[in-house]
Amino acid sequence: MKRLLVPVLLLAACGAPPPPPAVSHAEHGPETVPGRVVLSAAARQNLGLTFAKAEYRVVQGVLRLPGRFESEPAARRVVLAPLPGRLELLVRPFQAVAAGDALCRLESPEWLRLAGEISQAEAAAAAAGEALAAATARREALRGALAAWRQRVETLERLDAEVGGRAGERAEAAARLADLRVALVEAEAGEAVARREAEGPGGGGARTRLRLLYQEAAQVSGLTVEALMHRDEAGVPLIQRLPALDLVAPAAGVVEAGTGASGSWVEAHAPVLTVTDTAGVYLQAHALQADLPRLGGRLAGRIVSEDRAAAEAVEATVVLAPLADAADRTLALIARPVAGAARPVWAPALHQSAQRENVIPTPVV
Repeated sequence: MKRLLVPVLLLAACGAPPPPPAVSHAEHGPETVPGRVVLSAAARQNLGLTFAKAEYRVVQGVLRLPGRFESEPAARRVVLAPLPGRLELLVRPFQAVAAGDALCRLESPEWLRLAGEISQAEAAAAAAGEALAAATARREALRGALAAWRQRVETLERLDAEVGGRAGERAEAAARLADLRVALVEAEAGEAVARREAEGPGGGGARTRLRLLYQEAAQVSGLTVEALMHRDEAGVPLIQRLPALDLVAPAAGVVEAGTGASGSWVEAHAPVLTVTDTAGVYLQAHALQADLPRLGGRLAGRIVSEDRAAAEAVEATVVLAPLADAADRTLALIARPVAGAARPVWAPALHQSAQRENVIPTPVV
C-alpha cells in the first residue's frame, strides 16, 4: 500500500492568518501508554496514518477541504514529431531541461526532400532574377534609343522646313522611330512577364515560392527563416547543412516519459515527449454544497500539507469552478498560488508523485 500524501488548503473568512505557536508541541508517537494499542512505524505506514504536531489554529470561520494538485493547461507542453522519421532520444525521463535544450533528433527523408526543394527554388529564383535584370536593361536601352530617334526626327523636320531636301531622311527616321516604339512595348511586356516569374504575387513567383518554402522549413524545424538562410563562408545556407532535425524543449520543465524510443520510426505529428513545468500547478478541492453560502467571489486561502509545518503554507486565491457532483452534493474550488508567492518543495513534489505513481494527494480547503 502506498502512503497518501495530504496537502491542505485553508479558506479563512476572518482576516489575517493565525500567529505562529508560542511553544512547540511534541509529536504524537507510538510510546507505550496503559490501555492503548501501540502501532509500529511499519503498521502506521501500511494503514496510511500520519501523526502531526499540535499547532495553533483559528477554527471558527476556517474551512478545510481535501483536494489534489493538477497541472495548468499551459504547464504541459507536448513535443510532436513534425515529420515522419527515425527518432533518437537525447534526454532521460524526469530530467530537468531549460527552454531550447535539445530533447531528441529526428532523421527524416521529408526534411531532406524539403531542403532539396529549397535548393532548386534558390536556383530558380536566381535565374528569374537574372532574366528580370536583363529585361529591365533592354527596356531602358530601348527607351534611350527612342528618345534619341525622336530628337533626330524633330531635327530633320526643322532642317527640311528651313533648307529642304530632307524628306527621304525624315521618312527613314520616322520609320525607325515607329519600330523602336513597337520594340519598347514588347520589351515592357517581356519585363512584366519576367517580374511575375521572379516576384509574382499569389505564390507564382520564384522568390515568393522560395520564401514560402523557407517559412515551411522554419515551422517544421522551430528555427527562424533568417537562421535557416544564414550562409557560411562557402555561401552554403544553414538548411543545407542540417541532415537531421533537433526537437527542442519549448519551455523549462521536467521531461515526462514519452511514447517514442531511440531507433524507432515515428509518424508525422506523433507525440514524442512531454515537458511539464512543475511549478505550473493549481489545487482543485471539493466543498459541500451546504457550504455554498460561505463561498463566493474571489476568496483568500492557504495551501498547506498535513505532514508539514504550517509555516510552509502557500498563500492562494480561490475561485468557485463550474463543476459540481449531484450524487456527492459537492462543488469544486480552484486555488492558485498568488503571484510572487514562494512555493515550497513539497508542492510540485506532490504533483510529480501523483503523475508517476498514481497517488492522489489529498489537500484540504
